[in-house]
Parts: sequence; structure tokens; C-alpha cells
Amino acid sequence: MLPLLPNHLLVSLSKDSVSMIYRGGLTKSMIGEKHVDCKTEGSFQWQLLIDALDLTLAGLKLPAKTKLSVTLSSDMVRYLTLPPQNVNMSQTEKIEYANAAYKEIYGFVIANWVIKCHDAPPDQPILTAAIDFDLYEQIQFLTEKYQFNLQSIQPYLMTAFNALQSSIKGSNALLAVVEPNRILLVNLQKGYCQQVRTFLISNSGSNSSANNWQNMLSQIIARESLIGDAEIKDVLIYAPLQEKTSLNVESHWLLKTLKVNNKMNIVKPPYAMLEAFQ
Repeated sequence: MLPLLPNHLLVSLSKDSVSMIYRGGLTKSMIGEKHVDCKTEGSFQWQLLIDALDLTLAGLKLPAKTKLSVTLSSDMVRYLTLPPQNVNMSQTEKIEYANAAYKEIYGFVIANWVIKCHDAPPDQPILTAAIDFDLYEQIQFLTEKYQFNLQSIQPYLMTAFNALQSSIKGSNALLAVVEPNRILLVNLQKGYCQQVRTFLISNSGSNSSANNWQNMLSQIIARESLIGDAEIKDVLIYAPLQEKTSLNVESHWLLKTLKVNNKMNIVKPPYAMLEAFQ
């Protein structure tokens, strides 16, 4: 029997798959899950993910007014960190500032993007994210088609960053957020994002995916020893469902693995990107 209280559908879209968890009741516990592989040959096409999501939702037949939250892997997101302006700016002014910065780098193609800005203080850099407008519109269309109540469409970095606030508050550190296909490296000063860089995880060779990301992160941190902020010594690692993190790095780095309060007891790898939803 479906719970009487409003239900919540959590969806993650990554390069190769669609994962969803359905929760409800007083405890907001998990009452259903679904995972669809969308691996294809050739270049990545997010439309395949939308088609798989649509087909899956049709089969689930969830009730109208179900809350919907969608998180996007960095395969579908372009990040920019804008220098602080030291003046109070409205959200509209921040968006205009971000649009100008994206246009300078990517050109007129940004006319087809949706750009959002983090609400940072005037003296801090502004973290921005851009996704294809058509992708945003397709998610909106599915929301209306199934009569859902759309709560959010967020890059995974934002979802994870919000969930980790109590752990990173006031930190001067490197924060590594591990996705299925990428590592996001965030430079933190007093807990605020100063810079974001993305690194593609290589899945070639004989090593497992887990070893690949750990080897890559070791190399990234070693590079930081040469070009990064010499005062930063801490590396905070958020890699859901990786029980052990083994990195071969210089001894002066202090490694700490972060966890969130996993209220839904998510333990299966396909749903790792949904762990940060609480």
C-alpha cells in the first residue's frame, strides 16, 4: 500500500544510467527503487536518459503530486567560478555577470543554456552551473506529463555540497567529490568554494573503476603539491559507497573521508548519487 503522506521521487541522471528511489511515510523511508542502464557506443546523448526515465515512470504509475527531485552528474554540467565583486548584487545581476563570463569562454552557444548561481556573499567567488536548456525543458515536460511537483533540478556537486555543510564548515581544504565518471575538486577557504575543477575518470586498463579514481586522485593531489596553495594540507573526500580510500600521496597531506547521515540506508552502488538527498 502506498503511504498516505506526500511521496518523494529522487532521480539521478549520469552518463550511463538513470537511478531513482521512491520514499514516503512519516519516516521518509525508502519504499521503492529502480535502476536503468543506458550505456551506448559513441558520444554521450542525454536524450537517451530522458527516454529511459519517461518509460520507467510510465511503468511505475506513481500518484499525482509526487514530489520530484533530480540530480545531474557533471557529464551534463559546465561549471565556472567567478571572482568576487565585493558589492551587493541581486540574483538577476549575478546571472547577467555569469552569462557574460560563459559567453566569453563558450560563445553564443550559451543562448541554449540555463545558468544558475550560488548565493555567495559579496566577498566570495560565485559558483555557477550551466546545463542545456532542452534538458531542463524535457525534465519540466515529464513533470507536467506525470503531474508531479518538481522540487529541484540540481548538479550533483550542489546536492553533495549542501549535505556536507556540517563537515566542511570553516575548512581550508581540498574537497574531492567522486562521481561515477568524474572527480570534482573544490578548493575551500573557510568553507566557501573558491574554485571547481572536473577530471574525467579513465575506465581503461586492467584496474577496477575504484582503483582508477583513487589512482587519479593521488595524481591530482600530487600536482596540487606543486601548483596549489601551500597552506592547504587537508584533503576531504566524499566517495559514497567506497568503504576504503587508499591513496598514495605525500605524507604532509591529511586525508579525511566524509560521510552524510544516510537516513535511507542506501547501500547499492547504482544509487550512490542519491545518498546526499536527506
